[in-house]
Amino acid sequence: MSQPDYEVFMVMRATPSILLGILAGTVLIGLSGRLQVCADPQIIEGSIERPVVNIQRGERSTKSIKAEEVFLKEAKAGNKRAQFELAMGYLLGRYSIPQDVDAGFEWLQEAAKPDSKKKKPPYTPALYYLALCYLDQEWAKLVKVSPDQEKGMLLLKRAHDYGYPKASLLLGRLLLKSG
Repeated sequence: MSQPDYEVFMVMRATPSILLGILAGTVLIGLSGRLQVCADPQIIEGSIERPVVNIQRGERSTKSIKAEEVFLKEAKAGNKRAQFELAMGYLLGRYSIPQDVDAGFEWLQEAAKPDSKKKKPPYTPALYYLALCYLDQEWAKLVKVSPDQEKGMLLLKRAHDYGYPKASLLLGRLLLKSG
């Protein structure tokens, strides 16, 4: 059995939440609900080039899509992970997404909000990085906000309360420093 066939077999047993969890990785779910398996993705100059296997039809093709388009579509649909990845793309130029600090900060704030309709908590890495925007001079300069220790600590504590390990570590360090 060749490697792509093995990957297809393994992905067919994965749950939709796992598939969305690796949105930027090797698996994407199409709008029509078809499961598409991506073998060996490469992000080249802002686009993801990959062979695609449509499991239902047994078709194979090669498609080129822009990472920004994928994240933006999912982010607008309310996917917190996609909102966070899009924010990091805009803030840091990840995934060959052109840097747009204002849009990045807005998406970071959106990802850090809880989804009351679906009763889902905020995306904890977004809370952590939003806290950094207020606690860290470099991040504050990047997103053009005034450092605000109180707001930053509140966000960091929320990320800690939701169980984000990096937040717990930083919170502990900051509390030890402050005495």
